[in-house]
Amino acid sequence: MKKNLIILTLLSTSLIGCGFSTKGPSVDIKPVPNNINLNNVCVYRSVNTLSSYDKAGQIIANKLNELKISNKLTTKDKLTECSYTLSYDIRRAIEIPTYLSIMYVQLDDNEGYSVGSIKYSHIVEGGFLTLSSSSFTNTDKKINELLDRFLNIQSDKGIANEK
Repeated sequence: MKKNLIILTLLSTSLIGCGFSTKGPSVDIKPVPNNINLNNVCVYRSVNTLSSYDKAGQIIANKLNELKISNKLTTKDKLTECSYTLSYDIRRAIEIPTYLSIMYVQLDDNEGYSVGSIKYSHIVEGGFLTLSSSSFTNTDKKINELLDRFLNIQSDKGIANEK
């Protein structure tokens, strides 16, 4: 019975054009250079969808506060007084269990030049959904892990930016 259920699941999944992979999620982090003195950062959500994670902005602001970096949550139309702008699109899969699906973060200086970025996707190359256990970490914890690498925060396990 179990064998039939597994075969049926795999067959139906392949028919709808989706597959599974044991590879980990796609992660591309361009960390903020250590010589940048971050201050006066405006944080805003660049995309708002049904799966947007509402707590994401506050998680980012809390991380910046921990590092004593002045910041404020705002909207895109109120960025004129900022030294840096941090835009984000963070989505959580609405399946059960929920998990971090997409995280795009872009940090720019006041002249519009990129200072750093995070590109995380739970979908790996070829459109496969990853079955890697590391990708099903608590959403808040995963966001904080990626922010630590982005902001070059040292961890107990060594430098957070190591791959």
